[in-house]
Amino acid sequence: MKKIILISAGLILMNLTFSTCGNQANKETSTEQITVAASYECPMKCENKKFDKPGSCPICGMDLVKVEK
Repeated sequence: MKKIILISAGLILMNLTFSTCGNQANKETSTEQITVAASYECPMKCENKKFDKPGSCPICGMDLVKVEK
């Protein structure tokens, strides 16, 4: 009887652990998709860098242009 209880408790704990890890992986993926969806780059393609905020290019000083994917 004790073995059945221990095995059941172990399976429940494993299930909770793996389901929690899966939820965090989904949150990280959705965050990456948001940052990739709204990026800014220099219209002169200076070093092909992408930025997450609007502003000006640190190399040539031109305004960054929003790029959507």
